[in-house]
Amino acid sequence: MKFISVTIENFGSYNGKNRFDLSVEDGKPIVLIGGKNGAGKTTFLEAIKFALYGQRGLSDRVSKAGYQQIILERRHNKLDHYQQTEVRLEFEFVKSGKKEVYTIIRKWIPNSKNEIYKESLKLAVNGKPITNQTEDAIQSIIDGMIPPSLAELFFINAEDLKIFMADGNLDVIRNSLQKLLGLQYINQLEKDLNFQLKNIAQKNSKSEIEKYNSLIAEIEQLEKKMEQLTIAKGEKSLQLNSLKKKIKLSETRFLEQGGNFAIKQDENKKKLETLEGKLELLREDIRKMTAEYLPLLLINKQFEILLNKVQKEHENILDFKLHDRLKQLFENGQLNAPELNQKEINIIVQKILNKIKPKQISAKYNLSEKEIDNLKFLSQLIDTQVKDEAIAKFSEYISLNKEMEEVKNSLTLVPQKENIAPLYYELKELLEKKNALTVEMEEISKQIQDGRIQLDRARRELEKLKKTLKIDDISIKERILKLQEVLKEYKTKKKEMMIKSIEKQTLENFQLICSKGKIISKIVIDPSTYSIRVFDNDSKIWKIKYLSDGEKQLFALALLWAMAIQTGKHFPYILDTPLGRLDTEHRQELVNQFFAQAADQMILTSTNEEIDDNLYEALLPHVSKTYLLEYDFKKKETIVHKGRYFSKKIEQEVVS
Repeated sequence: MKFISVTIENFGSYNGKNRFDLSVEDGKPIVLIGGKNGAGKTTFLEAIKFALYGQRGLSDRVSKAGYQQIILERRHNKLDHYQQTEVRLEFEFVKSGKKEVYTIIRKWIPNSKNEIYKESLKLAVNGKPITNQTEDAIQSIIDGMIPPSLAELFFINAEDLKIFMADGNLDVIRNSLQKLLGLQYINQLEKDLNFQLKNIAQKNSKSEIEKYNSLIAEIEQLEKKMEQLTIAKGEKSLQLNSLKKKIKLSETRFLEQGGNFAIKQDENKKKLETLEGKLELLREDIRKMTAEYLPLLLINKQFEILLNKVQKEHENILDFKLHDRLKQLFENGQLNAPELNQKEINIIVQKILNKIKPKQISAKYNLSEKEIDNLKFLSQLIDTQVKDEAIAKFSEYISLNKEMEEVKNSLTLVPQKENIAPLYYELKELLEKKNALTVEMEEISKQIQDGRIQLDRARRELEKLKKTLKIDDISIKERILKLQEVLKEYKTKKKEMMIKSIEKQTLENFQLICSKGKIISKIVIDPSTYSIRVFDNDSKIWKIKYLSDGEKQLFALALLWAMAIQTGKHFPYILDTPLGRLDTEHRQELVNQFFAQAADQMILTSTNEEIDDNLYEALLPHVSKTYLLEYDFKKKETIVHKGRYFSKKIEQEVVS
């Protein structure tokens, strides 16, 4: 975040509009504003705080009426009753990785009697006013970007440092640390929770509440058990995976030594017996087939020739029978045609009979039709079933013989037991462990399943009970008690962690900006009382009250600087006359180590005694802009000169 400009109108000693350009160049973080006492330096800082926070820019104890009175007092004394007072602050802020320009306009308009005012707050983003939000919502947006609790770490005046390190004034340190830690919100939350506990009335019977609490406890216990079982199952799974890898390696070593043959020895022996039995049965089948059908396969060709001759002889006999029958019908006059005369019929029939008369073949076999069909069936049987069955039987016989030879060879390859026995027992042990682990995992899985059933049952009972009970207060009470425990633990741990970091950073800062810092070895902040103890290089307590006022101021600045670093925020610093109590050496250290390095933007107000010509020359390489404030006693107003400082070497320019 960086300030771009602030415009002060009719506020304090500033009459009319007075605009300060606060933009800085890279490597030149300082905007230097010079002015004598009463010239408007502190008012400048107040104007920025009022622009950001309004009433919250003041002490927490200031009431609304008190705030109105302060605003009336801050109005320029030459104003008419209708004239407004306004502070306009423009700054750039990176949000979600995008740089945007915000403009805050806070103005105050008094009533006709000049006794009370109406405050107005507006906010614009990149020049576009936000119109859909209330003023409270706009203030929340501003607070979210620049929390009021952190403002005092970055907007500092010399009087604040003096009060901060006053002897025994631990309240200021305590409040600052608590705001940094966010403990004020936790403390308020704890008060609110205690108030709620006191106001929760008992609305249910004792037995019902006991049952409710019992179910809550049972559910918590079951959930815890389920979590433990799930973790245990995961661990067993990891062990099982590791064991599988070991088994794989052991199997590889075992097989490389011939262990596979040893494992299969008994199996191969049984397999050999089975194969021999199958072969014997197959031999018997082949013997039977050889006795019944196999001879026919040997004369299969001759059988086919015989069948062909028998069929031709049978067909010839049939042809002669047909010819004789036709001739008989003709001779008996049973063939006639009405459209032909008998002579023509005789000629035609005679020609037909001569044409179809079969060749005479001597009957050698003289078989009946049924006997010929039996010969055909036998021929088909030999050609298909007997042949295929014979081929299948002989193929199976060859295959079984080959398989039996392979088994016999495997048996002859079995290595000596004494060579593989250690590997065998190692593998056996690993496999037994794997089986045991698998059983354990199955048991855990069963317990998880049973636990889920029990948990579902308890939850259903609880939901059923909630419908009959006025359980809201009981639930709230349980949550409040748990939340209080969490808050207590969080507050303790966060406080301890952050305070240790602040102790270390404060020591480093003080050693940078104060010469006496080199004799300090340790800074301890009590987390209960927030009191500060300092130890020297001899581990002896070194009391802060013995520091000079300037050194106390530097210690306070070192502490605030450490807390600002702890916020992790990159806000501009505004320091109002921080050098008044310091000697030349410490001023030089502050210029080199703090002003030039602590932030990307440092707005510094000073009198001519704090930053004289010599110190200004040292500061100048880090300065982007300068302003000189002069109070005109005749006009009773502050005059702002841009580009000027107390030194006459700087060109004058009056800001209108």
